[in-house]
This record gives sequence, C-alpha cells and structure tokens, in this order.
Amino acid sequence: MATVPASVARPGSDAGAMRIDILSEAKRQGHALTVCSIVHDELYVLPEFFRHYRALGVDRFLVLDDASTDGSREFLAAQPDCTVFTSDVRYFDIVNGRRALHAWRQELLDRYCVGQWALFPDADEFLVLPPGRGIRDVIATLEREGSRSIWGLMLDMYPETLAGMRPDGGPFRLDGGWCYDGGLHLIYRKGWNKPMTIYRGSRARLMAENGILERDLGWFKRQAIALGFGGYLKHNMIFKVPLMFWQEGDVVEGSHQIAPRPTTSRILAILHFKFTPDTARKIDYALSTGGYYEGSRQYVALATLMERLAAKGGSFMGRRSKRFTDSGDPYRTGAGRWS
Repeated sequence: MATVPASVARPGSDAGAMRIDILSEAKRQGHALTVCSIVHDELYVLPEFFRHYRALGVDRFLVLDDASTDGSREFLAAQPDCTVFTSDVRYFDIVNGRRALHAWRQELLDRYCVGQWALFPDADEFLVLPPGRGIRDVIATLEREGSRSIWGLMLDMYPETLAGMRPDGGPFRLDGGWCYDGGLHLIYRKGWNKPMTIYRGSRARLMAENGILERDLGWFKRQAIALGFGGYLKHNMIFKVPLMFWQEGDVVEGSHQIAPRPTTSRILAILHFKFTPDTARKIDYALSTGGYYEGSRQYVALATLMERLAAKGGSFMGRRSKRFTDSGDPYRTGAGRWS
C-alpha cells in the first residue's frame, strides 16, 4: 500500500492531520475526464455508477473508500480505470476544522486534477446531460461562456410505491421504473451567489404530505401544505456543483458548494437515488452512528417518512410525478435547464 506523499499537498492543506493511502492504482495511465468520489458500502449502486459514467466519457476514477465492509473496496480495486484510496480517519471525523469528507475531496482534487475537468458525484448521484449533448459538448459550451463550473439540480428519484424498495428487486439499474417530480426547480442568474430554489422537490413534498416538519411553520405555510404545495417548503438542499475545471486555490466549501462559484445560468440534472432497496440499510447505519450532518437529521426524517408511507398505503406519487424514460426527461419537463 503506497502512501500519498504529503509533500505534494498544497500549502495550508489538511494533509498533516490525516493520511491518505493508495490501495490500488488504475492500470490505464492516460485519461481525459476524471470522477472523484467518496464511498462507504455502496456495492448496490457501484456497477451501474461505473457503467453510467464510463458511457458519459469518464476514463479515470479516483475513489476514496471509507472503511466499506460490503465488498465495495474489492469491487473498486478490480476496476482497471480506478485508483482506490483509504484513510486513517472516517467520514464523520473533523480534520483541522473540516469534515473529513471535504478534506479528502480537496486533497484528491489538488493532487490529481489541477488543470483538468473533473466530476465529483456521490455514488447515488447520476449526472444526465441535455438531449443530443455529450459531456464534451457541455464542457465546450462552458468554456465558451467563460464558466469553469456549473450548478446541478439533485432530482430525487423514487419508485411508484414502497414495493419498489424491497431488497429482492434485483441489481440497481437506471432503467428500473423510477419516477421524479418534474417542472422548474431552480433558477440561476450570473452574479448570484447560488441558485434560487423555486420548487424544493419530491422529498420536501413527501415530508410535508406526511407531517414531518421540524418547526411551527405558521398559518400561511400550513395552508400551503393543505393545498398540496409542500414541495415549495424548505427541507433539503437540492443543488450542488457536479462538474468543474479544477485550478490551484479552488476550495471545497462543503458537500454542495465549491469556490469559485459557477457563472453560467445553465443547470444540469443529477438523478439522486435516496429511495432504493438499499435505503433501509443506509438509514440504520446513519441512525446508529449519528455521524452525518446535524446528527443524521435527514436520515431520522427518512426513517419517519418510511413508517408513515407504509401506514398510508406506500405511494410516492404526487401531481408532479413523471416516469423516467431516458436522460433527456428532466430537461423536457423543465427540471434541468440548458437553453
């Protein structure tokens, strides 16, 4: 096992407070586009993750495995285009005031991706492109517009009912009968610090419809929920930067934001799979560790949602629900914004 040399880390980095080791190196040496990702026990989605991003044009994967025990690490090590890293700290540890997740991504991008375009999806995030566009078309457009990055909409995908989350449904596939909430979600204009959220998505809708609220919302918002507008109330952040031309001095500010910010009004769609046959396992892990954001707050809400959906018949569907048929769907229904 080779240790990534601390001497190549940028000044002021977190390398002195953690160690990143190379478990196995990619056999393919040349590369044009890189995925940089962090995983923990994601074997359920990893085969489709690699298939999807390879088809998109990715030919190098940099993946830090956070102590997986489900076979993820062995799967990653067997991929010829993947370099696998490990660390002596865990996802939820704090490294020089930062979550290890962010410190890891910063170090890998600084060490391997300066002067290159890179994607940084989580294992349950699948970037899809506008109809008729390839990743090189997208990058060329951003370069013409003078933007080194672009915002992405995290579009929560779900089955029609809870039956679609049973663990005996076979391997994960993007063409597995998924649904999503269509329509406009985000608007961004040059000069803004971040996108404006217009519609907050299916998870916010489902939480509101099932009475999972964190505080007294007041009369107006209670009426909005009663009228079916729960998807407009804040629950979770639905945007992040999925693609960037990395340069020295760029900063991973969090799980969703990187500095400097995008300067294009275009928005890519990211299929985000929070409701799958693997969700129950993830909820159990998050609740047992409490290590995710704010004591795994989002997973506490997800656990409650599963219970209440089951009591009501198990349907995820709402008036905005659309069936996913191909990667152009989110753009045709107004969720992704390219023109």
